[in-house]
Amino acid sequence: MSEPVRIRAVATDLDGTIVRPDGTVSEATREAVRKLREAEIPLIVATARTPAGLSAIEPLGRQVDLAVCCNGSLGYRPSDSAVLWRYEIDPAVLKTVITALRGYLPDAGFGVYDGQEWTLTRLYRAAGGSWPRGPRRLAGPGQIAQVKACAMSVCHSRLGPAQIAAVLARAGIGSRQALLSWAADGVLNVAPAGVSKGTGVTRALAHLGIVGAETICFGDAHNDLPMFSRVAVAVAVANAHQDVLAAADVVADSVGNDGFARTLEKFGIIRPGSARQSS
Repeated sequence: MSEPVRIRAVATDLDGTIVRPDGTVSEATREAVRKLREAEIPLIVATARTPAGLSAIEPLGRQVDLAVCCNGSLGYRPSDSAVLWRYEIDPAVLKTVITALRGYLPDAGFGVYDGQEWTLTRLYRAAGGSWPRGPRRLAGPGQIAQVKACAMSVCHSRLGPAQIAAVLARAGIGSRQALLSWAADGVLNVAPAGVSKGTGVTRALAHLGIVGAETICFGDAHNDLPMFSRVAVAVAVANAHQDVLAAADVVADSVGNDGFARTLEKFGIIRPGSARQSS
């Protein structure tokens, strides 16, 4: 009989997994995070959000040990605002994406993030995107193409992320050129090729001297799948996409029913009493 896995780290997606649809975090989740700190078990979050987007989730942002931001292209330590790594989208790929959008979808809105500031087209909000948190400026497509970007967001008032990705495929942009992932708000996220939440979590764990075989992770969307094959226990919350549920080792309660906290208790990672459901 195999010995139980010793869990030394917890990695989790944010939105839809521990952050509820209204952007809040339950008291049970906050208490679970506090208990992880008491037990000296590091918490890594893996998200499409930027550091500014993470800090907006109060008080969770201050409790995170390491953050894998921008779907893996930026590593961040909240305690001292240190950037641990940063990968850039290939400039040629960025220019090709922008050229394709201007040619095939002239009414699309898009913007890029350089690790500190967003540069956005004037159409971004009109096309359905919400202003990202943190510093931002408006610029034309030509200026945006010159930015050393670690992340890009594209939106359209009538087309969803999959349809936008199909347009980019006509220009030759696929998984070998960039990581394309869908955001819950209907935005297509673009990250450097070869970068994912999985590569980011592995790198974050290395900073902590921990390996994936000692880690449990939580997710709900396709961009969480790269984490699942790199950890000992992969957990999908009940509200996850069907493909994520199928790939998980464990299916937990939904984000609304505090699946994160309840699962940590079930595995004995935190002591009981933290997973009460609360508003």
